[in-house]
Amino acid sequence: MVEITFDDRLPRIGTTSVTLEHPVREAFLLDGRVIVLLDPDSQAAAGKTFRNLIALDLSGRPLWTADPPTARPADACTRIVSRVPLRADSFSSFECEVDASTGNLVGTKFFK
Repeated sequence: MVEITFDDRLPRIGTTSVTLEHPVREAFLLDGRVIVLLDPDSQAAAGKTFRNLIALDLSGRPLWTADPPTARPADACTRIVSRVPLRADSFSSFECEVDASTGNLVGTKFFK
């Protein structure tokens, strides 16, 4: 099994390191993909939607970037709620289920 670790903007996939534009909040292996949640606070001041849930292949190449549930300014994923199925909470108070193979939203549930 490949070990996934991270430090600031640098996720490590086994012995491979990848430098990302924003700090990493969480990274883990799921179905042969590295799922990465970038720190939503790193883009908060920009006041625009932040597509911060991404997947990389085992060489560190981008596979997909998930869309947040809304196009509201500053919307982003705030935390991973479940790895299987892949679900994340958003700043706009939605729990989003994401297809881990494509990054497409499978469903959303408003929770506030």
